[in-house]
Amino acid sequence: MLMDVAIVGAGISGLAAAQVVRASGKSVAVFDKGRAPGGRIATRRIGAAVFDHGAQFFTVRDDGFATTVLQWQASGVVAPWCHGFPSSDGEATGEDGHVRYFCPNGMTGIVKHLSSDLPPDSILVDHKITKISSQGDHWCIDVENRPSVRAKAVLVTAPAPQTPAFFSDDALAESCRMIAHDVQFDPCLALMILAGPSEAAASFPAPGGRRFDGPVLSWGADNHCKGISPVAGSVTLHSCPEFSRANFAADDLVVAHEMVVAAGLSTATLGDPTRWQLKRWRYAIPANPCPDRYRQISSEPVAALAGDAFGGPRIEGAWLSGVAAGKFLTR
Repeated sequence: MLMDVAIVGAGISGLAAAQVVRASGKSVAVFDKGRAPGGRIATRRIGAAVFDHGAQFFTVRDDGFATTVLQWQASGVVAPWCHGFPSSDGEATGEDGHVRYFCPNGMTGIVKHLSSDLPPDSILVDHKITKISSQGDHWCIDVENRPSVRAKAVLVTAPAPQTPAFFSDDALAESCRMIAHDVQFDPCLALMILAGPSEAAASFPAPGGRRFDGPVLSWGADNHCKGISPVAGSVTLHSCPEFSRANFAADDLVVAHEMVVAAGLSTATLGDPTRWQLKRWRYAIPANPCPDRYRQISSEPVAALAGDAFGGPRIEGAWLSGVAAGKFLTR
């Protein structure tokens, strides 16, 4: 079967684009190598504790996105959290007039909501794309350990540094490399830890989030105070880009120790490996996003790139990029 659009990457951009394509009446399938959609919007559990360990919240600045967020809020998918977070010295509130939204059941609530609007068989997880090659007027998409698929157009929403490896055509791969070189991505180490309830509350008072200025951490949150975890002391820590780059391959325990100390928490919990986990995000935040919402790299057959590397980082930028790319593919 020759589908209209194949999308690589089931994060916010891929799912938003798929919704636009589906609404136009065209056929679409979204492929992702992970076990579940979402990408860097991720929620994990340690026992009964719940942790947002990828995207922590989002803000709204674009009118179109604001309309969508109002719909999400009316459906109970998202809710206002606060208007800003204190700095590491506890003095600056960081309030700027923009509401910080979160998902009461964890940030993956957005992904589940977007996925529910698509046919179940159109989101194909555990599908690792190994090669995309043009075959006249369409694309042949090779999938590891699965049959190849064909599509009239392809949209790749994976992190920009990963895109060159998809395309068999040297010119397309080089175009992807140039974009990835211009964008650059900062890594992030995310530590999820069950800290003492009283020390977590002291380090992360209401609203439960706190900004750090390095040299180890950039962010920390008490997921219990945030309202998503039933277990007190469910803390998420994000390292700053410099620390992440220097320690990306370091031992988990060594990294966790430095992050816990920087947050002002006790290191005693680290002696129990069932009470903490470390997640490495290699491509966490685009340091220099492209000004375009998407980038067309082929006209016959059509291929484009989208994601939070285009037009602005974080959830809003990813959503806007996916919608713009979806409209381009269905015009």
